[in-house]
Amino acid sequence: MLFSRARGFGLSLARGQVRRVSLLVGVMFAVLPAGAALAAIGRAGNANALPATAATRAASTTARAVSAGGDHTCALTDSDAVKCWGSNFYGQLGDGTKADSSVPVEVKGLGSGVAEISAGYHHTCALMYSGAVKCWGGNGEGQLGDGTKADSLVPVKVKGLGSGVAAISAGYHHTCALMGSGAVECWGSNFYGQLGDGTKADSLVPVEVKGLGSGVAEISAGYHHTCARTDARAVKCWGDNSAGQLGDATKTDSLVPVDVRDLGSGVAAISAGGDDTCALTVSGAVKCWGSNHYGQDRKSVV
Repeated sequence: MLFSRARGFGLSLARGQVRRVSLLVGVMFAVLPAGAALAAIGRAGNANALPATAATRAASTTARAVSAGGDHTCALTDSDAVKCWGSNFYGQLGDGTKADSSVPVEVKGLGSGVAEISAGYHHTCALMYSGAVKCWGGNGEGQLGDGTKADSLVPVKVKGLGSGVAAISAGYHHTCALMGSGAVECWGSNFYGQLGDGTKADSLVPVEVKGLGSGVAEISAGYHHTCARTDARAVKCWGDNSAGQLGDATKTDSLVPVDVRDLGSGVAAISAGGDDTCALTVSGAVKCWGSNHYGQDRKSVV
């Protein structure tokens, strides 16, 4: 999912418009139309959900952003709180339980002060207005960044990131943060080199991505790879490259960022998916690379 330093902490949107959607192996992030109610969102796609009642409508909260993980979804409300619903086997709803929920439940301790959210496969992270990062849910490979591998049913602080973070992106079993300085730090699974620190060792705390100590404007964590858009509007990727998703014209995994061919400038946004990646250019064109088994790398968008 993609998040940008240039956007800062505000998530502005025009009424009645979806500003951005990003896909990650069936995962979606979107800025919602103003006035979207969580009572309705929680019921969407749930054939067994009960119709809205006067009570649920009255209790509806306006959502301004939503991020969908592997089998759970979270929303950021207009009061800067976080609510989640869906599977809770790993505690990814953050309500202090492991009970699934077909309607939004409040994430403990995040009733205000949240600037951005990003849902990974079985974990979720929140960026606070203070610049700190908190994560909860599955932590089998250290993706919560708290220095342990213990799942957490409530948000925990990411070590070393108590301030200074401008954006976050949760991948499959790893997470990355874009610092206000333009540097990138990642933590969690590193089997394919998706942390970008030049090793394949998992990390329970944030580590710096080599060569990206400054100059990054946007990050997007995919399934087993990660990409960054620089201030120069170029794209660099690292990690799994089994389907060519790093865009360097090889299928060789990379433990450090590599340049995406022919995208040294002119890129406005990026999104890393399961085993493919896409870029939006400043001219409004879309370019994709990597797996095309389902036609996801079409050269045009209808």
